[in-house]
Amino acid sequence: MKVITKLNLRIMEEISKDLTRKWSINSLSKIINKHYRPVHAAVQSIITQKFLAKNQNNLVEPVFKNTLLLELAEKQRLTKHNSKEIKIIAEKLSRIKTAFFSAVLFGSSVNKKGNDIDILIIIPDSEKITDFQKQAEETLGSFYSKTDLNIVSEKSCYEMLNTPNQLNVMNEIIKNHLVLTGAESFYKILKRWKNG
Repeated sequence: MKVITKLNLRIMEEISKDLTRKWSINSLSKIINKHYRPVHAAVQSIITQKFLAKNQNNLVEPVFKNTLLLELAEKQRLTKHNSKEIKIIAEKLSRIKTAFFSAVLFGSSVNKKGNDIDILIIIPDSEKITDFQKQAEETLGSFYSKTDLNIVSEKSCYEMLNTPNQLNVMNEIIKNHLVLTGAESFYKILKRWKNG
């Protein structure tokens, strides 16, 4: 049975902010402001549950085989985000009745800096981008003018992720993002990309 504690979730919240970073337990304990011992025990538990893996340098990183804890961490991060505008936009986007999609905040507004609200929306089918754009515009109403929506297909995401040294939206997102809606779909894309 997998037990999820507050500390486990807090650790995964920090890890989910930058999915490319490899963490030492010491750096995690300092960032989340907890003593080393309980953080070490929690990380070991998360590794045992196969949400994290330890590499040859004893650094931990997320495993994309089971993404439940990452998805929960994203939801927790959204709850803690202090921008009312972002929360309203997330709530409005979650009302869109369509196929599975993800809306991911990226750029300076993730860290509560800057006025621009950059959102990447990932939909399964590139042929439906225009329809989705219209639906998003209607759903967001007056908030639409405050956002910079980029809508791409899942296929485009894989293409971007497969060019890690190139500057593109997906490579920026895995380093700095906040999933507004569709965390399961977002992590499913990363899971397929990482695990082939």
